[in-house]
Amino acid sequence: NKVTVNAGGYMQIGNSTLTVNGNIVNNGTILAASGSPSAAINFAGTAQQTVSGSGTWEIPGSGPNRFPIFTINNTSGSTPAVVLNHSLALRNGLSLLTGTLGSGNSSTLTIGTGEPQTINIYVGNGATPGGSIHSTLNVSHNLGLTTFNAYYQNLVPSAPYTTGKELPGLAATLPAAGTITINNTHASGVTMGDDISTFGFTITNPATLVMNGKTLRIA
Repeated sequence: NKVTVNAGGYMQIGNSTLTVNGNIVNNGTILAASGSPSAAINFAGTAQQTVSGSGTWEIPGSGPNRFPIFTINNTSGSTPAVVLNHSLALRNGLSLLTGTLGSGNSSTLTIGTGEPQTINIYVGNGATPGGSIHSTLNVSHNLGLTTFNAYYQNLVPSAPYTTGKELPGLAATLPAAGTITINNTHASGVTMGDDISTFGFTITNPATLVMNGKTLRIA
């Protein structure tokens, strides 16, 4: 299914998940009803999906070009699988389950909105191969007042994972609270692909973190 919001039009998503199998063209406004922190869009296509348009994404009371949660679960095998051609911020969550999230026009995804909210990042969910953020998408982090959690789950089929742009680097402001949790028990573990800043860090036995010569900054 394709979602098109025409100029002057509105689409509201409440305490629910909208699953989209096609493209999203937003020339109007897509908003989280009543500022719901659980409003989510699940990108679940079997072909490459694109997010485009000249409209805005909005969380009432928070600001424009913001939305609570995206889930990337695209099985197309395209690179990237989901193409974000509109810069926006995610306030409450990003799940990288299957496929890559990238951009065709150097858009920026901001993780966090700098508010006293909680944002949860999931890589895998115990039933998927895990997704990632492609190099074509610019990523920034705005976590100064935010509780930031990231969970690296077991992947199916079983596989190691290398962290990427989903985590804040050394230049980022440390989050106010939260924990990065390594639950992936593959023998090769989770490898740091870059330097990381975090408030807290947990490795559950027998999971492994391979630092790979990178720096882990813990508040």
